[in-house]
Amino acid sequence: MKRTLIAAASIVAFAVSGSAFAQGTPAMSELDRNATWQSDEERMMYENDRERYAPFFNDDWSQYRSDDEVRTAFEAMGAEDQASVRAACERAAMNPGSYGTVTNGLCGVVGETASTN
Repeated sequence: MKRTLIAAASIVAFAVSGSAFAQGTPAMSELDRNATWQSDEERMMYENDRERYAPFFNDDWSQYRSDDEVRTAFEAMGAEDQASVRAACERAAMNPGSYGTVTNGLCGVVGETASTN
C-alpha cells in the first residue's frame, strides 16, 4: 500500500513539475529559429536591435533581402539608425571571425551605401 501511495505521489509530482517547466520555457522567435550565428556577439547585434535590422531580412529571418532592397531600407532610415548600423558594421569589420557571411555581406552593402551618401 505504501509503495502504491509513493508511486502515485511521484507521478503527481512529475506531472505538476512538467507543466510548470512548460510554462517557464519561452517560445522561440523566428529570429532564434531560423538564424545561424557565428558568435554570441553577432547574435546580440541583431537581438538587441531587432526592429532596426528587420527591414534587411525576409519575414522569417532566414536570409537577407536583395542588395537593392537593403540599400533602399538603409537610405530610408533616420540618421541615428544609420549611424548605429554603421557602428555595428565597423565592429564586425574589426572582428570578422565573429561574424558570418550574411552579416559581412549586409555590412558590405551598407558600407557601399554609406560611402555614396
